[in-house]
Amino acid sequence: MPVGRRSVVQYNCWKMFIQLSYPFSEQIPFYSSLRSPGFGSAAAVFLMERFANLRALAVDFISISSPAHEAAGADAHRVFLRCTAYAARSILLVEDALLPNTLPPLLRVFVVPWMFEGLDSASCTMFGEAANA
Repeated sequence: MPVGRRSVVQYNCWKMFIQLSYPFSEQIPFYSSLRSPGFGSAAAVFLMERFANLRALAVDFISISSPAHEAAGADAHRVFLRCTAYAARSILLVEDALLPNTLPPLLRVFVVPWMFEGLDSASCTMFGEAANA
């Protein structure tokens, strides 16, 4: 379910897609990546508490952590991945996702990672089964 200008938020959702359509500049990619959005720990705790059924979060920006605020982003990762005192549950994070402008209601979402030994993250393919297919 896209969250943005044309979205409806359901607090019992198990998945959340956040589409900011952050403008990445091909001409100055390093500058664009340093100014990209991200989450702090307060935002992460808010999402985890407000959306009790949330199991996966996909964002269309480069990382949950903004390079301009690395410490705050690291804290957000710890909250989402259950590495802090906030240990109710962990969720799956999908960063830098290609999210379409509109999504139909989805029955299931599949996230298929490319697994490599020794890595704590990986590229993945994400697709969904539409409710009206």
